Amino acid sequence: MIRHSLRFLLIFLACTTLAACGFQFPSASPTPTPIPEATPIPKPTYVVQRGEVVSRVEFQGQVAPEREQLLFFNTTGAVKELLVEPGAPVTAGQVLVTLDASAAEQELAAARSELEVLERDAARALRRAELSLQIAQLTLDLYRRQGRSSLEIQIQELEVELAQLALDEVHNDSSLQSRRNQVTALEVAVANAQLVSPVDSRVIQLLVVPGRLVKPDTPVLGLGDLDALEVRAQLPDDVLQALQEGMPVVVTHDDAAPLSGSIRILPAPYGHATDGIVRVSLSGSPAPAAAGMRLNDLVTVTALVERHQDVLWLPPQAVNDVAGRTFVIVREGDTQRRADVKLGLVTRERVEIVAGLAEGQVVLGP
Repeated sequence: MIRHSLRFLLIFLACTTLAACGFQFPSASPTPTPIPEATPIPKPTYVVQRGEVVSRVEFQGQVAPEREQLLFFNTTGAVKELLVEPGAPVTAGQVLVTLDASAAEQELAAARSELEVLERDAARALRRAELSLQIAQLTLDLYRRQGRSSLEIQIQELEVELAQLALDEVHNDSSLQSRRNQVTALEVAVANAQLVSPVDSRVIQLLVVPGRLVKPDTPVLGLGDLDALEVRAQLPDDVLQALQEGMPVVVTHDDAAPLSGSIRILPAPYGHATDGIVRVSLSGSPAPAAAGMRLNDLVTVTALVERHQDVLWLPPQAVNDVAGRTFVIVREGDTQRRADVKLGLVTRERVEIVAGLAEGQVVLGP
């Protein structure tokens, strides 16, 4: 038993010594992972085709009435009440918006009451003066027929003159005329607090809310014809340079059928507009409103700038431009070669090939 224990102890010490000396027991070799072979990505190919190349310009615009009339108050005040809503038809003379004129209305009522009293008193004073003059004149006539003394007749003539002066004073009473002028001014002020439609039309937009303070230069309301709409836009010079007045366009909207139209006016120096706004007239059938276009809708306007028909073309990505050299890579069977090309009309979708290629040739992309 002691012999077996000693043998085990010697084996244990030997293994410990070998481990401390860095000896490693042999292990199984790992299986190497195979590296996949790279698969070349084929380059896209394009076929030279014959067709049309069209240059277009697209821009965003907003639907607005062709004819719009902005209305203003000619006085200052706070908006009291809006009597119409956008889209409502209106007639000439109809009150559309009112200002708070309560102070002027109260003052007008008081001034009218005072004027009534003054006019009543003035009428009585006028009648008294007329009667006094009439009595003095009749008395003078009587004295003359009776052959009164010259002194009595002279006194009565003075009585007639005094009666005439009293009548003239009544006629020229400035206080009465002043009060009449005051009433007239207050009536104008109250009338000016009402915005009245000058024509039969339709409300295009309301530009104020109750309580807002407006001045004579504050636009309050817009009238116009919802059946005659146009598209308005403000564009940078690089877009304006490609457009012309009278150029045909197509106007599209998500909720409306495409409509044909034309550029009616461009800002100077490209056209005749002085307000910097491009205006596009809508035409054709159906009418804009019937087609689903509404006031203030944002729409896309596409203008046809140039069209080349029955020409060779490729997509732009098929053409290379390096160091001033324009070329393509032509595939001919299993070979490839560079071919210089001359371009015509260039758009985002198609490039016109004027020279250097033939219809049906295959071109490699980048």
